[in-house]
Amino acid sequence: MTRSKKTVKLSQSGNLVVKSRVPEEVLQGEKFTSTEEFATMRYTAATCDPDDYAAKGFNLRASNYRRTTEIFVVVTMYNEDVDLFNRTMFALAENIRHLSFVGAHGWDLNAWKKVVVCIVSDGRSKVNPDVLRALEVMGVYQDGLAQASINSEPVEGHIYEYTTQKFYDQNLNLWGGADGMVPMQTIFCLKEKNAKKINSHRWFFNFAEIIQPRVCVLIDVGTKPSSSSLYHLWESFYRNEQIAGACGEIRADMGRGLTYLNNLLNPLVASQNFEYKISNLMDKSLESVFGYISVLPGAFSAYRFKALGSPKDSHGPLARYFEGEQRKGQTSHKSAFYANLYLAEDRILCFELIASRNARWILHYESRAYARTDVPDNVPEFLSQRRRWLNGSLFAAFYAFGNLAQIWRTRHNVLRKLVFTIQYLYNMANQVFSWFILGNFAATFFFLFSELKEVMNPDKLSSTMSSKIINTLLTAAEISYPVALVCLFLISFGNRPQAFGAFYTIVMIILGLVGVVMIILLFSRAVEIFSVNVSTLSSDYFNLLSDAAMLSNTPSNDTMSFMMNTVMWQVVDIMHTNLQKNLTLSITLRITYIMTLVSTYGVMFLASLLQFDIAHMFTCIIQYTLLLPSYINVLTIYALANTHDVSWGTKGETNAEILPQVAAVKQKDGSVVAKVNVAADHNDISAHYEQSKQQLMQSMRDAKPMESKFKPNQEDEYRGFRTKLLLWYLVTNTALFILAVSLTNTDMYMIILLSSICVIQSIKIIGVLCFVVGNIYKEIRRCFGRGRRSGAVGAGTIDAQNDYRLSRLDRRGSDASIGSQASSSTILAQG
Repeated sequence: MTRSKKTVKLSQSGNLVVKSRVPEEVLQGEKFTSTEEFATMRYTAATCDPDDYAAKGFNLRASNYRRTTEIFVVVTMYNEDVDLFNRTMFALAENIRHLSFVGAHGWDLNAWKKVVVCIVSDGRSKVNPDVLRALEVMGVYQDGLAQASINSEPVEGHIYEYTTQKFYDQNLNLWGGADGMVPMQTIFCLKEKNAKKINSHRWFFNFAEIIQPRVCVLIDVGTKPSSSSLYHLWESFYRNEQIAGACGEIRADMGRGLTYLNNLLNPLVASQNFEYKISNLMDKSLESVFGYISVLPGAFSAYRFKALGSPKDSHGPLARYFEGEQRKGQTSHKSAFYANLYLAEDRILCFELIASRNARWILHYESRAYARTDVPDNVPEFLSQRRRWLNGSLFAAFYAFGNLAQIWRTRHNVLRKLVFTIQYLYNMANQVFSWFILGNFAATFFFLFSELKEVMNPDKLSSTMSSKIINTLLTAAEISYPVALVCLFLISFGNRPQAFGAFYTIVMIILGLVGVVMIILLFSRAVEIFSVNVSTLSSDYFNLLSDAAMLSNTPSNDTMSFMMNTVMWQVVDIMHTNLQKNLTLSITLRITYIMTLVSTYGVMFLASLLQFDIAHMFTCIIQYTLLLPSYINVLTIYALANTHDVSWGTKGETNAEILPQVAAVKQKDGSVVAKVNVAADHNDISAHYEQSKQQLMQSMRDAKPMESKFKPNQEDEYRGFRTKLLLWYLVTNTALFILAVSLTNTDMYMIILLSSICVIQSIKIIGVLCFVVGNIYKEIRRCFGRGRRSGAVGAGTIDAQNDYRLSRLDRRGSDASIGSQASSSTILAQG
């Protein structure tokens, strides 16, 4: 866009703040048009670190209006495409619209004044141009305002502020007030440099210090919260002053129609859907009962701002949260342990909240709030994501175990402290079990495959051709697993999964077949044990022993006969004792198998049924079972073999425009002015607005996925740490495997292993039951507390709701007319 010189008066602090009229097209057909809030957009050139934003005299338009902010939302993004951006922003717009129609707890048609949405983009050279075009159509962004420096001070962040009334949906349909949408107070922070997501959160929380909201909500771009999720999260904090953080359910976006079927046929996507479901229905429910949730996912979580403390406070939860950020002029942890630890900074924040001194905060899982997100649909992307998750969670668990004593220095009562301690012991047992999961899997494979060889080739010494073929095939199949493990270790050392994607896929297919065979053997062994008639078996053996006992008791005067009878009696006694032991072991094994089956599939089914979310048990459990050996082997090995890699990866970037510099001049009256190169002609702004709309539509038609470019930058120290950790992991799991296979009684090992699984699953289902009972109790209280409604829903609210429903019907109909796959039943359901 063409820039021209414009004289701008700087603020008293010498800061550049420019107000620019929005294009007339932004206000066409909207309800609010006359006030400055809707007629102008404000640009601020922030020439400081985010921690110094307020101290340097910068402010925010949302705080200048002296409004009470209940919810402050941050949407962090990197270079995601406009489809993901619109998905999140339109979902947030629907949430604000829902808050306007709640009619309780102070929420009314002016609810939009209590919500502020902050978009933080990580680097001007990284942001997707189409996202800027979408923001320009919304009125939030204008090209030609950004500056490189102010009085030789480099600009660190470009802050655009506007209260928008227009929103794009995923189909690039433009919605406004006439369609039932309500305004959204928006802050767009475009960082000059790429400094990672944690730095984006630093900008956000420093903005929050100015706005002082009740609740801060963290969302990643691409996440799509349901239309009532923000309200349900906010209500959790409103009803319980002890809650410091909360999260909702994150669901894998499976799509609809053919997309849904394709995702079900992709085992990787379907298995992640099942994993997400079980994790929320069981793990999050259990942890919510305890009061400590190990991780509130950064993609969709909320925090009470008062509980977080200031990001500049050296001892608060936020201070520990930001310790992993590398900043100029400050020392940071250089060890590989801390580098991996801060791959999971959200876990650190959760622990620091419940362990805060002189406080008694708890964390909560709100099952009524949910958001959908895309999951990796290819193996390389899946491995890269889980490498960060697994390594971060492992070292965060070590951190929590090492700081358990902090719990006893809080203001929690003794009972709560005991509950937290019990939870930590449970988490520690889980962590030990996870550490040895590879050794347990290998031992189980060894035992079950030995049985398979016995079943398929009982006559090992036979020299027939069929016997030789069977022996050869069984031997090849038996060594396939250890060979696959060795290959996994070799290719996982410092290699990017993109380079070996095909090999990883082949290994996962082989492990899937191994898993199928193991499950079949487990079930067949269970059926075999159940089919044994113990009473008949014991009767036959006892008849044999009784006959021998009668012979041993036959009177005889012969010394030799007497000695033989004595020996016979001893043999009978030993055989009887051994038979009793074997029968007892058989009964124990039978009970163990029953309990193990119940505590895995049965507990999953019951937990899903209790929370009325059971579809995944029928549509995705097979895919998850097939990929479970890969979760155990491939993910674990790849993650531990790359603990030296503490990066989030880098993606492609765009060529950023070279910005002009600003030099200020002091006037005779003492004021400071600057001649700024900006887009000042309103006709040019309007023309660029229309051009952006057309380019946005065209780019959607020609959309192509951006290729990722990785530039790894590892250090020798991290590689050495990786090698030592992996060696220790191999030694301990190999020792467990040798111990297991050297036992004379392998059934006892299986009993111990399966019983451990049973105990862990039993604890989870108890937690689910407590969580469901607690939810029922809260619903009863909520029903009896409806007398506290702040006001009835008026006719204006009802009209706005009807406008919104009709608009959705119109948009659905227009989508169908241009080839959309939305069915008539879907349209009626939306209506």
